[in-house]
Amino acid sequence: MSLTHSLHSDARGLTVTLTGDFTFAENRVFRRVVDEVTTAKPHAVFVDLSGLRLLDSAGLSMLVLLRDRLVKSGAHITLCRPPAQIERILDVVDFKKLFTILP
Repeated sequence: MSLTHSLHSDARGLTVTLTGDFTFAENRVFRRVVDEVTTAKPHAVFVDLSGLRLLDSAGLSMLVLLRDRLVKSGAHITLCRPPAQIERILDVVDFKKLFTILP
């Protein structure tokens, strides 16, 4: 299943909702997401992971890329609602050191 995304802006910041498989094959798609998000210049970004089915090491790297770009501009990033299998991956790679992760 291809990675799809949607963006929604409100008073608290920009929400990026990801759906599908976040794998190496989706690298180019997510680079466009990174460009869209950074162009919007949000003060806070919430990445809703609830619709993800798969997340591989390339997907993890792309989340770090987004984080690095946002931190440079002074924005904060929060990962939200990871499914149980994705949450286990985030725990194994110790992403809580890099991201705020909300259930």
